[in-house]
Amino acid sequence: MYEIALELLKEIHSLGCIGYVVGGYPRDKYLGKISSDIDICTSMQPKEIKKHFQVIKNYEKMGSFVIQYKKYLFQITTFRREGEYSDYRHPSQVEFVTRLEEDIKRRDFIMNTLCIDENGEYVDLLGAMDDIDKRMIRCVGSPLKKIMEDPLRMVRAIRFMVQLDFILEEDLKSVIEKNLDLLNKIPKIKIEEELKKITSIEGQAKVLEFLKI
Repeated sequence: MYEIALELLKEIHSLGCIGYVVGGYPRDKYLGKISSDIDICTSMQPKEIKKHFQVIKNYEKMGSFVIQYKKYLFQITTFRREGEYSDYRHPSQVEFVTRLEEDIKRRDFIMNTLCIDENGEYVDLLGAMDDIDKRMIRCVGSPLKKIMEDPLRMVRAIRFMVQLDFILEEDLKSVIEKNLDLLNKIPKIKIEEELKKITSIEGQAKVLEFLKI
């Protein structure tokens, strides 16, 4: 699937745009872990994605689609800049942009900003490799702002800590400990979905214990 993803990036390039594998896959690949969940970010605008690729699921308002490419499914999302979060979950405004540098700033943790280009080379704009080497979970920008935007990021941070055997950066840990009440803003099903990503009962229990839920 990874080789097909690189082919997809090359096709995006042939159409006059740029694209990268982003998120968990580059992080896991750098760690030497096997993963099959590949997300793509791109300068290609939503109308162009719909024009050139077979769309299976459409989240056009957010610039995001699930496409089928050579029998594989990929989530592909246009580079974007986000406005304020008014519901503790979604940005009230989304602006599509053309530069990876702008898109990366909206993401949750530095370790998840590592990208892979069409040639299979890592692209690291914010020091993701250094954080991964240190086994550190650190927010992109202010931890308090990121958690206030979307409290589910607290659950994600602890899940990553347990799954990857990483540590929380001290400011992030402090913000989580002081804002656990924000978990009440999250639908329980969203927390359950995060827990399902941990295969062991012991790991799930560690997350629940840390979050006091």
